[in-house]
Amino acid sequence: YMHHPRRARIKADMIDKMDYDKILSMYQDRYKDASDFTFIFVGNVNVEEMKPLIAEYLGSLPAINRKETFKDNKVDMRQGVYKNEFVRKQETAKASNFVLLNGDCKYDLKNDILLSMTSQILDLVYTAKVREDEGGTYGVYVGGQLSKYPKEKALLQIVFETAPAKREKLMQIIFAELDNIAKAGPSEGDLNKVKEFMLKKHAEDLKENSYWLGSIDEYLFTGMNPIKDYEQIVNSITVKDIQKFTDDLFKQKNEIEVSMISPETPDKE
Repeated sequence: YMHHPRRARIKADMIDKMDYDKILSMYQDRYKDASDFTFIFVGNVNVEEMKPLIAEYLGSLPAINRKETFKDNKVDMRQGVYKNEFVRKQETAKASNFVLLNGDCKYDLKNDILLSMTSQILDLVYTAKVREDEGGTYGVYVGGQLSKYPKEKALLQIVFETAPAKREKLMQIIFAELDNIAKAGPSEGDLNKVKEFMLKKHAEDLKENSYWLGSIDEYLFTGMNPIKDYEQIVNSITVKDIQKFTDDLFKQKNEIEVSMISPETPDKE
């Protein structure tokens, strides 16, 4: 985040500088106006029985009817290609590696599904290529996130640990496989595995209150309905769709690569 003050890492010497009165004042300010709060209830409840309780406990909350909107504080991700390799002594000698790609991306359900599919397909590829073929790591974490505010962005994060001597080769594989999907797309087999998993999980999620809570919150906050047309979109995704989505993100060339490496130890005689 280019050393943005709102993204500063908390350090021990900062604790004493915290202003308790200011913290309390901010808290009180946020909760003195419930006029624009939205309360979501899900589950097997009797609506008529809930109404008087809602009127009593929520209707009595303070309200001053102020109008607010968010402010873009310009907490933007670093742009361009950035690499940082540093040596740090660790209890177990290893190289901890973090790769992050970010870029502009329209916020809608199809792109959210495409990002999730891309992450899962890469997970399958890296499990085969990095863990099984190379025996280089216990596993590679791949995760994606689509955000709407303050700007519509997509993030793709890749994290893995390995022996320092294997780091460079595995990092080459990480980017080579990512580049391969951006150019040729995934295999039909991997795409079908991911589709099957997502459809099965979606059917299970529809039975969970927490899923409905999150979906309603998503719709109210961003306007995106994560349930409507979900199955149809998942079934419609092609190898070409994944290839284009990955290429659109990859070609923006916003790549952060950080490795924390244990120091070399001299051979014992």
